[in-house]
Amino acid sequence: LGKSVFDDRANAQQDKIELDLYKMVEFDAILPGTSQLKISIMDKNSLGYDGLIGSTTIDLEDRWFDERWQQLGIENKREPGKNPNHIVDVRWQTKPVELRT
Repeated sequence: LGKSVFDDRANAQQDKIELDLYKMVEFDAILPGTSQLKISIMDKNSLGYDGLIGSTTIDLEDRWFDERWQQLGIENKREPGKNPNHIVDVRWQTKPVELRT
């Protein structure tokens, strides 16, 4: 995202055929602005350079400002003062990892 880079080579998995990847990484971004998030998965090689397995680019600006994306998960949102028990209870709208149509 912009000039930000996250390198997780230190946690590379050795000799795996099937691998589930679960990692949360946060970057600060100002929208509108630099919004192209590129994600690449590499094959770690001890000799030479790492090989690219695959990559994808997500346009965060297009997703964030899309009205359909804004409406997703609104049924799960809770705001302070809206709880009948007067408990401070805040929850953001939940978003799916990916919406398939």
